[in-house]
Amino acid sequence: MNHHRDNKPQQLQQLQNRRTSTNSLAARHHSYRPNINNIHEDELEDGRNVMLGMVTQIKELYKDVITLTEERNQLRIDFAVLQRKTSNLERQVANFQETEQQRQRAEEDKRKVAPVQSAMKVLKL
Repeated sequence: MNHHRDNKPQQLQQLQNRRTSTNSLAARHHSYRPNINNIHEDELEDGRNVMLGMVTQIKELYKDVITLTEERNQLRIDFAVLQRKTSNLERQVANFQETEQQRQRAEEDKRKVAPVQSAMKVLKL
């Protein structure tokens, strides 16, 4: 246990050294954030303008989302209507084909019966 306690000051010093080197690295790359009290009014104004620009972009994106949602809903309605119309047309085609088959069978039946009918006329039956 004593061994761990002895390392505490050394670990703390290492952490502080690491933090100091990180801060100086950030400062060199202009990416560290200065103290809020040291920010000049023009920097605050620039920040406000950036934020307002972002808010405007977010509002525009939100409007786009609403518009796209409305368009998607309309497309779903249109698709449902087209599906119903397609179903009706398929039913009409099936009915037409069935009617056409019945007509063709009736014509075949007439052709088969015609010789018998003419023979009956000749024989006067």
